[in-house]
This record gives sequence, C-alpha cells and structure tokens, in this order.
Amino acid sequence: MMKIYKHDSKDILIINSENQKQFEDVVLIETKGCIRIESVLYGLTTIRSGGYTSINSGAPRLTTIRSGGYTSINSGAQVPRLTTIRSGGDTSINSGAPRLTTIRSGKELYVFTELNPGTEIRLWKNHRNNKWHLSDQSSEFLLSQKGEIKYQIANVSFDDGKELFDKIRKDELMAQEVFAIENTEQRRIAYERMDKSKMKELKGFTVLDEHIDNYGNPEKIIQFSIEDFDIPFIYFNCFCPSTKREYFIETDQLTCLLAKARSFGFDKEIRFSEEW
Repeated sequence: MMKIYKHDSKDILIINSENQKQFEDVVLIETKGCIRIESVLYGLTTIRSGGYTSINSGAPRLTTIRSGGYTSINSGAQVPRLTTIRSGGDTSINSGAPRLTTIRSGKELYVFTELNPGTEIRLWKNHRNNKWHLSDQSSEFLLSQKGEIKYQIANVSFDDGKELFDKIRKDELMAQEVFAIENTEQRRIAYERMDKSKMKELKGFTVLDEHIDNYGNPEKIIQFSIEDFDIPFIYFNCFCPSTKREYFIETDQLTCLLAKARSFGFDKEIRFSEEW
C-alpha cells in the first residue's frame, strides 16, 4: 500500500536526521507550503508542494517534482531517477539528473550541470525567452546559445558579458591579461584556472618579499612589467585564512606586512590577533 504524507500547514516542512524515520516508507509527499529535504529518503517518488522545493540530499527513487514556487536541486543531491520538474517559480539544477526529460519553469533557469542532450534541446526550445544562468559546468550546447543569459564560475558572476567568462574557462588569457582584470574575484578565478607556467611570460617577474602568516599561509610581494606601462606592477599575493582562496591585491608596498596593513587602511605594520 502506497504511503502518503500530507502536510496541511503552510509552514516549511523540513526533513532532516531528527525526523527522517517518520518518512522512511513515504512514497508521496503533499504539502501546502514549502519543503526542504536534508536527509536521504529511499522510498520517496513524488513531491507536490504549494511553495518551493529544495533538495539537498539523496532521493534515489524520486521521479517527479511539482512545486508552486521555485525548485532547487542542490549540489549534494542525488536524484538518479528524476524525470520531471514542474515549477511555478525559478528552477535551479546544480547536480546531475541523468534521466531528467521534462522541465517546466515559471521563471528563471539556473543550470549549473550537464543534462541529457535531448532534455537540453527541449528545455532551450521551450524556455529560450526565460532568463538563464549558466556556469562553466554547463554543457557546450547551452553555452553556445544566445539570449538573456548570465554566467558564473565557482559562484563568481560575469555580468558584463560572455567573452571574459569564455576566455577564463578555456584558459585563453595571457598572464598579463589575467592581472589586468579589475574585478578582484574575477581575477582570482582567472588565476586559479590559468596554467601557472604562463607566469614566466611576465616581463621582469620578481618576488620582492616572502612571509608566512599566522595561519601557515605563504605571502609574497611580486613585481612584473607590462608593455606600454612605464611603472612596474606590484601585487600582494596572499591566502584568505578561512576560505583558503588565493588573491593578488595590487599594492605600492614592498613588504608583505606593510601591504597587508595597507589593504586594511593602515599606513604602518600592525599585529593581527585574529583573521577570518
């Protein structure tokens, strides 16, 4: 006998490790409100929600989602049998759904993974006039389309066009072009994706100072020249202590300690008791 769970309240239904046992044998969930799944549901095949649907964990038998609001298949979700999404709001797909064949989205589409080729063709045909969001993990088919599309790499947006996005994801920039990118986050991503052997292209590349911060991360002051500029460029190369992301911050200081202090608005060396 098929077990159905009906949630008549408009409050958010959150399924996690604390209440997971209650849903072990549930095949169909119906709720007037929103639903967020944070634990694996092995028996679930269908979700019908009046609000949004957010899946952050596995649902290995799930085939159908019908949401009154947005639908989000997040990066940690495992939905190998999902075939149908009908969403009244935005639709966001961040994880593989190899059997997905039907998508109806009321508003914007976020497709940050490759889908079945046939699904992508139908999806574009039916929703070409929607606003789209794509990433470097999206398929070449979708990335080749023209429309109202915004692009991102590792959550860094490229709102000013596709040209820079394409050059970064394909590693087509020279090292001096990477360091000429004004946006700090875009420059960070470009450097991460760049073949580091390109650093040898930089004329007069020199390490002026080196230091280890309080968290064991290396810091450097590097200098190099770019054609048509009389004054060499100087960057403070450092790592964020919390995210471990690597940054190059333009500076006029010649030591790591002074460059770090200047980046926080100080004119002399300071002692950092804690960083994050």
